[in-house]
Amino acid sequence: MNETGNGTGGISVLIPTYNPDINDIKEILTILNNQTYRKFEIIIANDGADFLNQIQSVMPINSVPFQYRKNDKRLGLYGSIKENVTYCKYENILVLEQDIIPLSINYLKSLIELLESGPKIVVTSSLIIDVKTDYKKYVFYRRRISNLRTIDSSKITSEFSSNSPIDAEVTFTKADLLSKDILTELFSMGSKNTNTAQDIILSSIIQRNRKLVTSDATACEIGHSDPTSFTFFLKKEYLYGKSVFDVWRHSDKNALTSTKYFKEKLFRLLFVATEIIAIIFCLFEFLVNGPLRLPLLIAIIGIGLFYTQAVLARINFWAFGRRSQFLFTKIIKASVYIIMLDVTYALGILRRLI
Repeated sequence: MNETGNGTGGISVLIPTYNPDINDIKEILTILNNQTYRKFEIIIANDGADFLNQIQSVMPINSVPFQYRKNDKRLGLYGSIKENVTYCKYENILVLEQDIIPLSINYLKSLIELLESGPKIVVTSSLIIDVKTDYKKYVFYRRRISNLRTIDSSKITSEFSSNSPIDAEVTFTKADLLSKDILTELFSMGSKNTNTAQDIILSSIIQRNRKLVTSDATACEIGHSDPTSFTFFLKKEYLYGKSVFDVWRHSDKNALTSTKYFKEKLFRLLFVATEIIAIIFCLFEFLVNGPLRLPLLIAIIGIGLFYTQAVLARINFWAFGRRSQFLFTKIIKASVYIIMLDVTYALGILRRLI
């Protein structure tokens, strides 16, 4: 393979994987192989079953250095990034998750141009999701990714034409161009949580007083094959709950709590705590046949309705529903789903406290 670059100025594309959809991986490799910007390498860090023989047909051409690394044992997302960042030769590392597919052959070129426009920025890709996607997938990702947008797949070229940079609120994302020194400093702190990564990584950006910048030119699509089952997203929400303390420990706490990102996390916990307290009092009132049982029941339902509808409004679920031709029953299901996610998230935090 022909090597390009001297360790600086290029991009190491690090793709941590765990039993991925092979079609997604093939699509990612194909679009990377056709990039106009050529000073980059690809490192697949596999944490699950071996799949090298299944991607041979789309392996990068010789001008793109390629590594396929199989972890000796399962390390988790955070642990896999930590282990394999040492094999990245460039100072700029693009952590690209296995279900994120770049949309343009100018994707890497746009990342570099955006990075060079400001020395104190960290580039985060603008993520999109198909308007016809399952509502569970939309609710889960839209709450976490502030720059997530919906789009009709057939109109990607015409709608994503702007190249103006936009400052992004610190958030969970799945495609960040980070400097190796940020990652090295973070890993030296010795986080014990090996299951999640982006929450922890982005908290270090606050600590380093950097800002996130994104643009349409760096857009990626969350793969169509990403699971849409309730159990999949509930498990992920549980893990994100557990990661909150790592975020808190690795960050400038004053800066972190001033962001919309963390305020939303705290608000979710406040809602769950309020509902649980009200439910306990309501159950007690029913047991003793107390006079407050019906008012408490109405209050529980009212708080839940107000909260869930406020969340749906904030993530623009109404517009998503209209474009997807959702029925009223989907809105009810989405409301229940929001509460389920929040309870699971709170259980993850509780697990870290025990």
